[in-house]
Amino acid sequence: MEIKTQKLSMPTNARRLADLVLLLLRVPRMQALRVTPGGIEVSRQVEPDEPIVPLTLVEMSEGIVQEYVDLDMLLKTIVVEALPFDPDRHPLTTLITMFTRVCSRGLFPSDFYAPDGDGLDAYLGQAAGTLPTDLFGIPVHYVMEDQLPEGRLLLVGADTRASVDARYAITADMGR
Repeated sequence: MEIKTQKLSMPTNARRLADLVLLLLRVPRMQALRVTPGGIEVSRQVEPDEPIVPLTLVEMSEGIVQEYVDLDMLLKTIVVEALPFDPDRHPLTTLITMFTRVCSRGLFPSDFYAPDGDGLDAYLGQAAGTLPTDLFGIPVHYVMEDQLPEGRLLLVGADTRASVDARYAITADMGR
């Protein structure tokens, strides 16, 4: 292993800068991180064929927003845990438990996946057709029933806030 340095573009706003720096600090074998008006310099110990900074973080510094990953492809590459069914558990408690499980693995909640239709609306006690686009700031993607069984909600956890970096997911029954 050797120490290599890479310079990243300066993000366009303070929020993106803060997010990027926090994510960079989580990259293993970090040696130095320097924020300057001209950009961010990252030095870390890497294997010869290993990137200094993961591509997702480079794209984040350049303002490129990751699209969500196709669920079929995602489910083939990550560990999925099922939250035990409890018909008496309140939906908010279920969502909090899902978030807690993702965060306890050192991951960021990156995307929710729900079946097409009004199942999520009913579960959350919302009017039919509401179809929230996000829950607690996490995007919700509606997928066909053959991708995600009816009545199931999936929360994906990733090393960054992008689902392309997902490693884990937890699913819960919405009681339908």
